[in-house]
Amino acid sequence: MISRHDQGAETETPAALHDLGAAVDENNFLRQPAVILRFFLSVTATDLRTGRERTVEVKPSHGLTDDELERMLEESIDHAEDDVHQRMVREARVDAETILHVTRAQLAKHATRLVDGEREQIDAAMAALARAAAGEDAVAIRDTYDALSQTTEPFARRIMDEALRETVGGRTLEDL
Repeated sequence: MISRHDQGAETETPAALHDLGAAVDENNFLRQPAVILRFFLSVTATDLRTGRERTVEVKPSHGLTDDELERMLEESIDHAEDDVHQRMVREARVDAETILHVTRAQLAKHATRLVDGEREQIDAAMAALARAAAGEDAVAIRDTYDALSQTTEPFARRIMDEALRETVGGRTLEDL
């Protein structure tokens, strides 16, 4: 499922402005410059299998004052950069854990396909990635992830080549 979150604002109609205490004249025109906004959150989710899309709008209608809403909006803006950083770190860690798990499994299953000195290089790259994933630097995690990928590429290529030879069984591409 993919989700998209949009924050927006809707402006009040002139008649509603009067109800909210805004200074409007007999034609419902503002007598003084003012913009009254109500913030809302619109969430759209699409099921990837069915393609069905749902949208829900969350609009605060009571319980929070305008000052509280403004404070919450300012806090969300103030913390946005940190939130993005934390998300990047979490995503990088998930990727790191995945490649470390897969690499360990392939080393256990295909150790006979390793060449001299390759296991030590892979182990060192895995240790570097594990250390980076324990930290808070998403770029360092991505860099050591890439280093491990490059280090294991020849090993992975030999595994794939062997699997292809076993599958094809000496037949040519035209035979397939």
